[in-house]
Amino acid sequence: MINISEKRKNSLLSLLFTCSSILMIAQEKYSNFITAEYTIGKTSITNTGFPDVGLHQAWFFNFGSYQNTNTNEWAYRLKQPKTGVSVAFARYGHDDILGYSVSVMPNIELQLGSSNFGMHLAFGAAYFNKKFDLDENLFNEKIATQLNYSYRTMLFYNMSKKQKANWRIGIGYYHQSNGHTRFPNQGLNSFSASISSELAYTPDRIKDPFLENQSFTDSKNFYISARRGIGMNAFTEVQNDRRPVHITSVSAGFIVNKTYKFGIGVFHKFYRHYYDYINLGEDLIPDYPELTDHPYINASAIGVSAIGEFQLNHIGMEVELGFNISKPFFKIDYIINSGYSYTESYPGVGSVDFRVLGELDGFYKFKRLVSTRMGLKYYVIGTEKDPTHNIYIGAHINANLGQADFSEVSLGYVYSVPFN
Repeated sequence: MINISEKRKNSLLSLLFTCSSILMIAQEKYSNFITAEYTIGKTSITNTGFPDVGLHQAWFFNFGSYQNTNTNEWAYRLKQPKTGVSVAFARYGHDDILGYSVSVMPNIELQLGSSNFGMHLAFGAAYFNKKFDLDENLFNEKIATQLNYSYRTMLFYNMSKKQKANWRIGIGYYHQSNGHTRFPNQGLNSFSASISSELAYTPDRIKDPFLENQSFTDSKNFYISARRGIGMNAFTEVQNDRRPVHITSVSAGFIVNKTYKFGIGVFHKFYRHYYDYINLGEDLIPDYPELTDHPYINASAIGVSAIGEFQLNHIGMEVELGFNISKPFFKIDYIINSGYSYTESYPGVGSVDFRVLGELDGFYKFKRLVSTRMGLKYYVIGTEKDPTHNIYIGAHINANLGQADFSEVSLGYVYSVPFN
């Protein structure tokens, strides 16, 4: 079994995001704009008893490149997108409890057809100065670790394109969570509007016909890929230590024009928390004695998935939609974590904590079935070279129907050949 400490794992994730940021800039030929952006909106609060919060505010500085003079095929196929790295400072409406965050996020912005609209996607890491503390910050059930994943999607509209500035407005969604590595972890979800300006904007270069004169031959490759991953998650508020999740996956599919990667795969995930709970005969095992027959299998998830990826030479931006064929132990996970706790005081006794278990309702069936995975990959050999053999490292967050399941670092291999 692979063993890795949480501190080392967080360091690996931070290193990967930093390297991805540097490499995303390094592989581009021109870093010719900086975007200054201000956003204002509201952060959703769900836990009971949380004080009123003010407006969510964030300041983004994006260091980016136009890809209209990039000779790589992916830039042509994606219609000359913008890529870059954003640094953000954000407040969430209650400094004493939620504090503020500083994030670093590699990003890509795709132009939507011939319109003035652009879709901005960013994924990276955020550091928080405030986190949950049982004695000093009890209300912050949103953030329990200082290092967290950070994800952002925005829809921008170009209002006024002038020689030195491109003024824009936008609306979007901003999310942070620790990937289920410690409870409580409701995560922060902020919805906001923004105004921004691309400084050093040069419209004449946007219209540069360089790539229009290039000739790229359509291509299709068949690929087979295998990866081995190590994840980390917490199980419950009571069993709040981090234990590994071991992941093995094999997939196959097609790479179109060296840019669009589509495939289907099979996966196996082994949860150490589940396995230990079964072997130790914890509280709910007597209600589900069948789980003790094959602990390893019953502590695992086995399923199939559909995979999509943008390949940007050395960088891959991947999304996966999976379906669990088997995940027997999840019924106990759901019963425990869909319940709630409360405290009662009794004369002569003092405070007594109670835990109310959840039920296997209709939502359980969907949550047990659907798994998702999203993250970044770094390819050792740039995909523009169309290599037969390639190796990558990846950092992903895995979820059950949108709720974080575990964080993952992986090492993968890809075999690719032309498909005629």
